[in-house]
Amino acid sequence: MPVNPLPVLIPLVCIWAAIVFVLMRWWKCAGWLLSAGTALLIAVWFLNTSVERPNIEPMRFETEFEGTVFLTTARGERLTVNSQRLIALLHGQEGTEVRVAWVGTYDWGRLRAYSIQAIDGVAP
Repeated sequence: MPVNPLPVLIPLVCIWAAIVFVLMRWWKCAGWLLSAGTALLIAVWFLNTSVERPNIEPMRFETEFEGTVFLTTARGERLTVNSQRLIALLHGQEGTEVRVAWVGTYDWGRLRAYSIQAIDGVAP
C-alpha cells in the first residue's frame, strides 16, 4: 500500500523555508549556500532515480517450474518470465546462454523493475 509523504514533507519544507529565511536575514551568503546545496541535492536525487537502461546480453537460464524461466544477468540479477512458448523453445538447452533484449529501471544503480522484450528473437 503506498504511503502518503505529505504529512512529513510539508512540515519539513516549512522548517527548511524558515531556516533559509533566518539565514538570509542574518548572513545572506549562508542562506544562498543552503538554497544552492538543497537544489543540487534534489537534482542529483532525480538524476539517479528511475533511470531506464536498454540491455541486450547473453544470459544463463533455468526452468524450475512449469511455465517459468529464470534468467541471470551478468550483474547477478535474476529475471523471471512466465511463458509456455519459451519453455517449448528452450527445452533441452538447459545450462546454455540465450540472447535477451530487456529494459531495466534502476534506482541508484539497483534494479527496481524490468521489461523483457525478446529472448533469442522471440517475444515472451
